[in-house]
Amino acid sequence: MDQAFKKAEEIQRSDNEILHIGDFSTSGANVYLFPQLSFFQNSHPEVNVDINQADYESLRSGIISGRYDVIFIPMYMRSFFERDDLQIVPAMLAKPAIVISKYHYLYSERTAKYTDFLDDTAVMLGGKTYELYDRMAEEVLQKIEFRGQRIHQAKNTMEMATQLLHDHRFLIGNLLFSPVGKEQYRTIPLPGIDLNNWGIDIVFRKENKDDLISALMDCYRSTKINSVVH
Repeated sequence: MDQAFKKAEEIQRSDNEILHIGDFSTSGANVYLFPQLSFFQNSHPEVNVDINQADYESLRSGIISGRYDVIFIPMYMRSFFERDDLQIVPAMLAKPAIVISKYHYLYSERTAKYTDFLDDTAVMLGGKTYELYDRMAEEVLQKIEFRGQRIHQAKNTMEMATQLLHDHRFLIGNLLFSPVGKEQYRTIPLPGIDLNNWGIDIVFRKENKDDLISALMDCYRSTKINSVVH
């Protein structure tokens, strides 16, 4: 009887639709992604969701080739994915924040405010791929009247996180920031500072916008976690 039940489950799973999702995060716990996915899966139990973390090159090639049905990217990477055959839709906005590692001297200071970091070192990115990020981060730094120095030693976002492993460095991230080992990093809010392009985009092939992708986007419209899908 148990074997028959197991076999029936396997048949049902094989008949289910699969939604292949690509994600830029190196984290296994994406605070921007999972709440909506849980809502989606509760509403569509017949759909199996397959999530894969990948770098930007792999996400780009994967969405073009059809390996992924939909991918999630930071808005500052939008230009890297702009193609006639791809649709890019805002998924959610997030407020900018200062991000520090556990090595920062203020990591354990619960009352730390953004004004405590104005003479520290801001870790930036370089190159055309990350031009929008650097421009947006610079806008934030100017708004908070940052007085410290900027370093452009990181070649990608993974290196950027590594550059944070220092007692006086921070980066401009957002309140959705969730790298490997959440206990290794901390975010400090920046009250009153908003940016239009600071958040997460959904990308899919225009020819591929079927009921499944539409249903996923509906979840971002319906849930109340900074959702901005229109």
